[in-house]
Amino acid sequence: MNNSYSRADIYFLLFFFVFSGFYIFWTWNPELAGLGGDNGVYLLTANFYSPWSPPSDIARHFAERSQYPPLYPLLLALFGGGENILAAHLITTACLLLALIILRAWLISIGLHKTTANLAVMLFVLLPGTVRISMFILSENLYLLLSMLALYLATQAEKKKNSPWLQAAALVIVAATLTRTVGLSLAAAFCLYLALHRPRHGLVTGLAVIIPLLLYSGYTSLKSTEHASYFAVFASYYNSDTLIKIIDQVRNESFYLWQGWQANFESAAGDFLIGLCLAISLISLTYRVYKRRLDGYYILCYFLIILFWPYPAEAKRFMYVVLPIMVGQSFLLISHIPSLPVGKIKIYPVNVFIIALIFLSLPNTLIIADRLLQPLPPQLNKYRRTKHLYSLNPQIAVNNLHNAMILIEDMKDLNKKLPERAIIYGIIPSIISLYSNRLAFMPPSDINHDNSINYNGDFSRPVFFYMTALTSPSIPTPYYPLEKIRNRMEVLHMAKTHDGENAPVISILAKLTINNRSE
Repeated sequence: MNNSYSRADIYFLLFFFVFSGFYIFWTWNPELAGLGGDNGVYLLTANFYSPWSPPSDIARHFAERSQYPPLYPLLLALFGGGENILAAHLITTACLLLALIILRAWLISIGLHKTTANLAVMLFVLLPGTVRISMFILSENLYLLLSMLALYLATQAEKKKNSPWLQAAALVIVAATLTRTVGLSLAAAFCLYLALHRPRHGLVTGLAVIIPLLLYSGYTSLKSTEHASYFAVFASYYNSDTLIKIIDQVRNESFYLWQGWQANFESAAGDFLIGLCLAISLISLTYRVYKRRLDGYYILCYFLIILFWPYPAEAKRFMYVVLPIMVGQSFLLISHIPSLPVGKIKIYPVNVFIIALIFLSLPNTLIIADRLLQPLPPQLNKYRRTKHLYSLNPQIAVNNLHNAMILIEDMKDLNKKLPERAIIYGIIPSIISLYSNRLAFMPPSDINHDNSINYNGDFSRPVFFYMTALTSPSIPTPYYPLEKIRNRMEVLHMAKTHDGENAPVISILAKLTINNRSE
């Protein structure tokens, strides 16, 4: 394979500009793409960090209690994402687009032909998982950019025998860990890499990773948070019956991660090929570890953490940030299969394999693109770029979008219905607070039928319950805590799918009529 600087680079530039345009168009959204709590926490924290406007008390509340590392909301804040949802979307998209450039550079640096690297990047760009995750204001794409950059810098250090490249990688790894906690896997892999390779100034380079992370860990341990830290959750989960829980966790999480791998491809007809790609990735991972490559150590450490991490609902997002590395490793292994001459041209098995994966994943991506352009009632156009429109059944999708619109507009109207000092209890409190500009908490866990309830915050502030069909991993019951307070609440407002006494209910705003809390 000729690896000359020529046509493949021009093709990549053309491809990059086309898909940059698509992703900017796709994420040009002044609204949240979904009602997941992470989106709200990041935006409110960005508002707190923003140098462009004073933070609100609500933003301060969520920022001070956030369990998430600070770099992503700091980036949003610096470029206006704390004041403007559209800006936050575009900043996140910029991280993805930069990550594509670094991904291609890394693939070429480990030995893939430029044409093969182009196809590999095209596969990642066209995966339904990439398209869907890019909708949201989440830290994955910044983390992907930083982790890919660290791997590229380490590869360049190997080639150039130059320690400044490694020192730059160390700084990037610290940034990655300050973006997502699972970046500790990259930090651990890097320290292992330094210990085994013993490069010049390796000790100083390792300390450049370890010391900032220890300082940050010390800071977070002193920080008051509403939620238990990831490490506290981890320790609590394995506190008893440790061996049994470890065995169950590894077995269950392996299944969830396989589902997460499948979910990024979204191809019901291609499980064999997708499974084959994963199997080859694992074989290639073993080889990369044997060759003492940082990317091999990283994926190994990553799975050693994720397999024991008790958050199965996030399997798709867990796999997303390592999928381009894993498929890149598998493509590198396949690229050693000799080309097959067909007439005057050569067929490279690795390119055929990548193209097959693209065609398997393309139908659902095209469905997403078609749905983006479909005619909608005027009132729904504003929410066209939210996840509710992109389920596979088009009628269900439009109904979901309609219901989501009613819920969002109803949350926005809460500030007209409730006094400024009101406290709201509801699922996904960051989203309620973001839209209503009223302080929200998760519903108390000790609501019971003997009329006892433990209120958070100031007891002099009026308290309301906002109950919706939204659920969370910790509270999977729709309209919680309706069943617990049904006989001791006063309904102030109900939003419904349409007019009519028997129309399905979207949300319920209520207050308790006990304990002198009915003001």
